Amino acid sequence: MTEDLAFLTAEKKRLDQLLDNAMDQYALVEEDLNVRMKGKSGAELDALMAERARIEDTLGIVALVERIDVIREKIEALRG
Repeated sequence: MTEDLAFLTAEKKRLDQLLDNAMDQYALVEEDLNVRMKGKSGAELDALMAERARIEDTLGIVALVERIDVIREKIEALRG
């Protein structure tokens, strides 16, 4: 059990760091997107929102958050 907890804790820490890095990269891109979105509507805004979603996907933000949540639940279960 201790080994599993140690492994999960280390994996969570690693994933947290990857998420921090991805969020830092995303923040830089989002600044540009926010400027470009001002005054846009309709198809132009939809295209920019789609670009934002592609960037999030490329950086793996949602996948990292989901994996961290699963690991957090496992850690909590092991700690009882």
